[in-house]
Amino acid sequence: MSYSTKEEFFKVPKLLADGSNWVTYRDRLRWALTARGHLKHIDTVIPEPVDTNAGTSLPDPVANANAYAARIAMDTTYETRLQNYKTAEAVVMRSITSSVPDSVFNRIEARKTAKDVW
Repeated sequence: MSYSTKEEFFKVPKLLADGSNWVTYRDRLRWALTARGHLKHIDTVIPEPVDTNAGTSLPDPVANANAYAARIAMDTTYETRLQNYKTAEAVVMRSITSSVPDSVFNRIEARKTAKDVW
């Protein structure tokens, strides 16, 4: 089977308001999230990355160039991990909220994590 777009590959059928297609919906959503590498976000609450350097000052770049470079690299790594986390959570939450009836969406829209939305 070929898909015309990447999004079509990840498409999940809508959950019917009466829930009669729940098993099929659940399995297809899980497969789509697995294909994206985000299944763990509905199986468990994934904690937001922690900035271990928060509140600490940067080393002097002249006196300690290696420590300064390492700290900049760590800060960049944290920012990347945080962005990846937020993107994955948003993708999962969007996958769910765009495929459920409005009545379900209205009950889950205020939840903060993908696991809680699921």
